[in-house]
Amino acid sequence: MLQVAVSLMLLTTAGLFVRTLLNLQAVDVGFNQDKLLTFSLQPSLVGYKGERLEQFYRDITTRLDALPGVSSATFGQVPLLAHFSNDSELILPGETAHSGGEHFTNVQVVRENYHATMEIPVVRGRGFTERDDRNAQKVIVVSETIARKFFPGEDPIGKLVGLDEKTAGKIEIVGVARNIKYHSQDEEDEPLLYVPWAQAQDDIGVMSFAVRTMGDASSIVPSIREAVREVDSTLPLTNVTTQFEQSANALTQQRLFARLMTFFALLVTLLSAIGLYGVMAYSVAQRTIEIGIRMALGAKTEDVLRLVVWQGLKLVLVAWLPEHLQLFR
Repeated sequence: MLQVAVSLMLLTTAGLFVRTLLNLQAVDVGFNQDKLLTFSLQPSLVGYKGERLEQFYRDITTRLDALPGVSSATFGQVPLLAHFSNDSELILPGETAHSGGEHFTNVQVVRENYHATMEIPVVRGRGFTERDDRNAQKVIVVSETIARKFFPGEDPIGKLVGLDEKTAGKIEIVGVARNIKYHSQDEEDEPLLYVPWAQAQDDIGVMSFAVRTMGDASSIVPSIREAVREVDSTLPLTNVTTQFEQSANALTQQRLFARLMTFFALLVTLLSAIGLYGVMAYSVAQRTIEIGIRMALGAKTEDVLRLVVWQGLKLVLVAWLPEHLQLFR
């Protein structure tokens, strides 16, 4: 009975893991993953900085935008659904770095066309434009969670916030974007804000590029490598993958747990079946005389078979009922 109980418990647990994995694979991540190729560049490693670094990104995106089969190219500091994150404290209107509460939020430094390329709807206000450069009013776009959590019952558009003591009360919220899954598929809708890359020069040493293609995303990789070589032949592409593959990789741990639990559940079930067969065989052998008498008195083969099977089912039910009744408590 113990073997049966353990096997049923493991099968139930494996089923829950598999169901969770399927649910995560089907979750709405808030942006369009189709025909999206991602890769990383770190030009700061080969000496790019300041205005030269800014010009590098302009040159590379100009070439990527012009590639045949590319509908749009953009970049953000953090690759989505890759278990990476960048966070900061959000200083609300009227607060200072020392007087306000702790309002932590994820941060994504992005190119001005990021929301359009990733197909993340800006549901209120506006997205970024090329005019949002280092000389313009500092601006951010916030997620729906920030709008709901930090500005309940208010319109956040036009509010002046900050990310540190230096910028407190100086950064204007110009838009509200739809919530997305930033870190992983199983996260809650966490606060997230977007900063235009031209206003975040200290945070653009490494960028994750996203290229929206018109056809198969992986087929454009050779053209992208050539475009990067035209700008700097010493700079390698890293983490080249499609967004679908990236999303699948983010679920590696859940997939491993589901597979291991299913394997052990099936193994224990097989051992339980072998053990149950042995018990039943021994029981039938002990009742050979009884079965012979029953058949001599007119019992049919199916009656004897039903008797034996019911004896085995009683063992299974004794193990199954206590385990599953706990689910209804």
